[in-house]
Amino acid sequence: MFGVNRAVAGGETVFFEWMQLREGEASLEFVASPLGTGTTVFAATTIEPRRVVFENPGHDFPQRVLYARIDDRIEARIEGTVVDEDGQDQERAADFFFRRVPCEELGGDVEIAPLADGLGPDGKASLLFIGNSLTYSNELPGLIGTLLESVGIPSEIEGVLGPNLGLQDHWQERSVRAKIRRGSFDFVILQQGPSATEGRPSLLEYGERFAQLIHEAGSRPGFYMVWPAVSRAFDFDGVATSYRMAATATDGHLFAVGDAWRAAWRLDPELALYGPDGFHPSRLGSILAAVVFFEGLTGRPAPAEPPSQWEIEPATWEVLLSAAAAVRGPEEGSPTR
Repeated sequence: MFGVNRAVAGGETVFFEWMQLREGEASLEFVASPLGTGTTVFAATTIEPRRVVFENPGHDFPQRVLYARIDDRIEARIEGTVVDEDGQDQERAADFFFRRVPCEELGGDVEIAPLADGLGPDGKASLLFIGNSLTYSNELPGLIGTLLESVGIPSEIEGVLGPNLGLQDHWQERSVRAKIRRGSFDFVILQQGPSATEGRPSLLEYGERFAQLIHEAGSRPGFYMVWPAVSRAFDFDGVATSYRMAATATDGHLFAVGDAWRAAWRLDPELALYGPDGFHPSRLGSILAAVVFFEGLTGRPAPAEPPSQWEIEPATWEVLLSAAAAVRGPEEGSPTR
């Protein structure tokens, strides 16, 4: 039996996974191929009338895949152990919920309004960033404000930021949740580490928790897609997939900065977007992030010329504009969701 899991955002497929159930030599097997990049085989260890568990102890993450039939729903769960930065084993899990729907419910176009159509009566862009040093390096929120104000859009941008913090850490702080509940933000933008593999369950779990709170407060959740360290450049696809999954699962906006970095390098491979440590962004890397945020928030291209105080060469600015345009989305002027 073959199947496919497909996540669609902004009219585009942002993640897919081929799956197969087959008879193995010793048991039923579940074969997974995320994004068509190789396969992993999980052998069934529990088979019940409404529940099945597949395991592969040698896989990095997950080591277990569980499916349960509950009424007209299927609940799926991936779980296992990952090694944290201190070399300690940590249990991780992520849950997914599916229900059967008539095909006609899947039709129709989804219109995504740019922020410029949803500003408050004062026309101000009000943003809250929740993240870590990948956000506060080079004062990214200030760069975004500068770019917005260069076209006459006033901004009020706050940040709850700290070194080495993930969304799980921020969730533990009651003051952060209280700030969101005040409901005074157009967007609450979430960011944690790259989350390509071991961090993905945490990003998905706490992204969903935050997003529910954000929606209830009348704000909109956004996800700041970052990038892996230079030493793990092979994880770019995994990082992109994690953030797309988080945005899709929560009806959130995706600010695909990591993808824009790759688009910029396709135009100019020598562009210095990493800082000296090979992980944090250079000032130019943060400026490209600001351009992506500007276009996602306003639904229109960034200005043809950069703010004069940034002192960027015209040719370099053209590369940044082209890179941001490459990830803007399928419709001109629509934020990528």
